[in-house]
Amino acid sequence: MSQAAPPTGNWIRRHPVLAVCFLAYAFTWIIILPQLLTLLGIASIPVPEFVAIVVGTYGFLWAALIVEGATRGRAGIPGLLSRLVCWRVGLQWYLIALCFPPAYLLAGVALHVLVGGAMPLLPVMTVIPDRVLPAVLLLFAQYILLNSEEFTWRGVVLPRL
Repeated sequence: MSQAAPPTGNWIRRHPVLAVCFLAYAFTWIIILPQLLTLLGIASIPVPEFVAIVVGTYGFLWAALIVEGATRGRAGIPGLLSRLVCWRVGLQWYLIALCFPPAYLLAGVALHVLVGGAMPLLPVMTVIPDRVLPAVLLLFAQYILLNSEEFTWRGVVLPRL
C-alpha cells in the first residue's frame, strides 16, 4: 500500500508560482509583523536577532528552495543554485555591469567638483589602499549572499511564467 503525498505538497506542485509568492512574503512578514507591533506599542513580541536574519533576510531563498524541492525533488535544488553561475552573455557585459555603476558615480562626483562643489568623502576613500580589493570582494560576496530574491523571482517564478 503506497503512502499518499501530503496535501500541502500537492498544492505546491499544482500552484508553484502562487506558493513561492505566498511563502516568500510569509517568511518576511512573520518577522516584520512582530517587530512592527512592538514598535507601535501594540504588543511586545521579541524576535531574536538570529531568527530575524535567518528567516527574514533569507525568507525568499527558503521559499524558492521549498517550492523547487516540492516540484522537482532534491535534484531541482542544485539546478536552482547552479543558475547563479550560469553565464549567458560574454564576460565583457558582466564587466560593464559591474564597472558602470561606480564609473557613473565617480563621473557625477567629478562633475560636481568641476562646477565648484566640494569633494565629498566617498566610503571607498576611507579604506586603506591595500585593502580596497578585499573590501570590494567582501561587498560583492555580501551582495550575492543577501540577494536571495534572485533565486525566487528569476530561479522559480520567471521560468514558470
